[in-house]
Amino acid sequence: MDDADDLFGLDQLIGAYLHQDMELTDATVMDALRRYARSNDDATKRRLRLAMAAFERRFHNDLHGAFSERYRYDFMPEELRLDVTGFFDLMRTILDDAAGGEPGSLSPPAFAADGARRRPRPWCRRG
Repeated sequence: MDDADDLFGLDQLIGAYLHQDMELTDATVMDALRRYARSNDDATKRRLRLAMAAFERRFHNDLHGAFSERYRYDFMPEELRLDVTGFFDLMRTILDDAAGGEPGSLSPPAFAADGARRRPRPWCRRG
C-alpha cells in the first residue's frame, strides 16, 4: 500500500465533508463530522481510523505541518480550537459513539459544546 492509499480515508473525510464549501451542507464542522459518522458504513469508518493512525505514525515529528500542507485549503483543526491529535481524538470519539454521532451525544466532560476537548485542570483534581 502506498502513501496515497493508506491516507485515503482521511482524504475522503476532509475532501467530502470538511471542504471549503461545507457550509452549503452543514451548519458547523461538528455537524459535518456527525453526518460522516451517520452516513458511512463500518468499512469506511475503519479506513478512516487506519488513515488517522498512519498519518500520526508517518508525520509524528510535525503533525501540524503535514496536516497543513495536505489540507490547509479545506480544513484545519484550529477551527475547533484543537491540534491534529485532538481532532483525531474527537473524530474517534464520534465514531465510537453508540448513537452514531447524534447531536448532543458526546459526553460533556470530554468535549465542550463547540467540540473542543476539555483539558483537566490540575488544581481541580480530587483524590
